[in-house]
Amino acid sequence: MGHGERRISTRFSRIPSSILLLVGLWVIPALLIGQTQVAAAEGTGQPQVYSIVPAYGYPGQRLEFSIRGLNLPVDEAVTLSLVDSTCIMARNCYVNDNHTITGQLCIADDASRGWYELSAYLPSSDVAVGTLQFEVQAMPSPEVTSVEPQNVKQGERCTLSIGGKGFPEGATATISFPGGSGIAPIKGQVQGWNMITADVFVGDAADLGPRDLLVSFDDPQVTAAPFDNALKVKQANWADLKLLGVAATAWFGGIVSGLLGFLDSEKGKLKGKGLRQRWSWGKFFRTFLVSAIAGVGFAVGYQQLDSLQVVHFFVAFLGGAGGVALSNRFLGATTETPKASSSPT
Repeated sequence: MGHGERRISTRFSRIPSSILLLVGLWVIPALLIGQTQVAAAEGTGQPQVYSIVPAYGYPGQRLEFSIRGLNLPVDEAVTLSLVDSTCIMARNCYVNDNHTITGQLCIADDASRGWYELSAYLPSSDVAVGTLQFEVQAMPSPEVTSVEPQNVKQGERCTLSIGGKGFPEGATATISFPGGSGIAPIKGQVQGWNMITADVFVGDAADLGPRDLLVSFDDPQVTAAPFDNALKVKQANWADLKLLGVAATAWFGGIVSGLLGFLDSEKGKLKGKGLRQRWSWGKFFRTFLVSAIAGVGFAVGYQQLDSLQVVHFFVAFLGGAGGVALSNRFLGATTETPKASSSPT
């Protein structure tokens, strides 16, 4: 029994050693190979490049790029050219530090989609430092999906935030507003593939109502589809005074209606008593409150209109007067008690 237990324990004690042996046979050579490659790249001092960012572009685009590498001579000019093609040209290529080359790529308008090999060369050292893969992709169609703010007023300056997708980064956008006069085309800056910002001025005499928005780009030359009803031009700030006038007109109409109703009532027609004995403060307060509610209601409702005309003030006056008259009639019908009839004794 004890001999069998010894065999089992000896057999299982050998398994970890076998695993360690296999791991050692794989890991140690891999480490040695990796160190050898690093030494070959850095230890020998031979310049080389291994990546470019961004690694893609679009026909007609000019873009800034950055190339990563090793052992690059600082402040040296670099020649970057295509292998068997001339549809991509590089400009202002210099080594910034031992690991970075920066410059500008110009992609021809008629460049075909696909992968291209860029060859990097140091003229001063007469050394080729490697080739890089660069892809020319089909130009995505830019699309506008949102505009903030959506409401602007005559004489106002504001910053538009235009959201969307497919905007060429770094390009300058020309933004126009068809559908009326008073807003001149403006220049906007593309902040990213999904955002454009631009400062806009709405003229003092700009046409009121909705405006479409059209965005075009200069590099590359593409135009987004029109964005319908992007902005709504409203009256200038002084138009808010008109709304206050509407509220005051409705309130005044209610007060006039209340006074006329009081003078036509039984209390108002009593003779031999002064106004103080005939006056009802409760009814006056009710008239004041109903008139104020009517004024606020008309002011809020008229905010949806693009412009105010004289007829709107007339309607507000009648609305305030009618509101007070109806409230008096309703309360009178529900609160008045019938008079007791007198019978002869």
